[in-house]
Amino acid sequence: MFCVSTSSIRIAARPALSFAGRYTTTRNVRIRPRATPGAFASDPLARDERLLKKLEDQLARVKDKVRREEEEEEKKARAAAEAFAHSSSTDSDAAVLANHNDYFWNQVLTKHDRRQLARVGITSLEDLYSVYSEAQKTIDRPPYPSLDTLDSRLQLAHTIYNSIPTKIGEVTRASQKNGVWW
Repeated sequence: MFCVSTSSIRIAARPALSFAGRYTTTRNVRIRPRATPGAFASDPLARDERLLKKLEDQLARVKDKVRREEEEEEKKARAAAEAFAHSSSTDSDAAVLANHNDYFWNQVLTKHDRRQLARVGITSLEDLYSVYSEAQKTIDRPPYPSLDTLDSRLQLAHTIYNSIPTKIGEVTRASQKNGVWW
């Protein structure tokens, strides 16, 4: 027994058993009406247009969010710069900070050390550190030369720079004995 309609097919099947009249199975199957030749192409295009519009809206929202976040960061940076400008130290404090290496140079290194360094062209703590770094890089690269094979300028800078912790200890102990903290 089959029943057919325009929008769906109704199938009624009977098993081949003697009591089949009591048990029937019905299944509805939807049949789409025949479409015109361009109808299948328009559905995906419409779907793509909706998706494109949705993505463009999302892009616009993200751009707005990024712009707002950048503006907030700029405001925070300006506020921090203004706060730093208002709390900056006086000229005498800035001079002390600028000359802290000179103080260290004069207190920790002896006159003999400073004269030796001056002979090889090292006149500040920054110069000493840069020459020491150059010596250390040379020692750490293949063929890994020993300190004795380096240039005398590099040897002297390396030796004096490595002796600074010992010299700081000596100066600290001497100042503690005298009751003066540097």
